[in-house]
Amino acid sequence: MTDAAADAPIPKPDAGDRAKPGKDAPLLLNKRVLYDFGSGRGIDGMTLGTDGNVYATAGRDTQAGVYVFDQDGRELAFIELPGSPTNCTFAGDGRTLYI
Repeated sequence: MTDAAADAPIPKPDAGDRAKPGKDAPLLLNKRVLYDFGSGRGIDGMTLGTDGNVYATAGRDTQAGVYVFDQDGRELAFIELPGSPTNCTFAGDGRTLYI
């Protein structure tokens, strides 16, 4: 027995799509830097909030924590944390952030 969804052909993207099929995986188009951390430790892990903002772990020492960015890359908030956090994700409730 096979899964019909797994056997379905992958649709070709329209001209306006941001993904383009590659040999083994889609290629992303229109890539850009979300935020430039300069010589500091940049984003390691990230997740999207239900508000559309990016929640990203980055930095070290006093600049280590979770950075919150809007879709244009503007820093909205910073949650300082000890150590060097590496990833974050939201629980199913969309409100609890696990780091």
